[in-house]
Amino acid sequence: MISAGGTRILIDPFLTGNPTTPDSLKQLARYNGATKPAVILVSHSHFDHTQDVKAIATAGGIPVVGAFEWVQTLGLPDSLNRGGNLGAR
Repeated sequence: MISAGGTRILIDPFLTGNPTTPDSLKQLARYNGATKPAVILVSHSHFDHTQDVKAIATAGGIPVVGAFEWVQTLGLPDSLNRGGNLGAR
């Protein structure tokens, strides 16, 4: 997704194992070049929303935003860990 201001956001990257993803989009290195997102947003932790998150984030130095507990399991450096909480109590 590209915002109105031109910010690229990669949402729920399930690319390499997805049979419906075009081959050109399965090349994860492309997300470190001209199409590098500013952030990876993960809606929830099912594999078909998360499969390529860690590989893309670590290769490109891209922060990950998602449920705090799940993002922590990725073992990313603090600079890439943007886990959050969806609500208040």
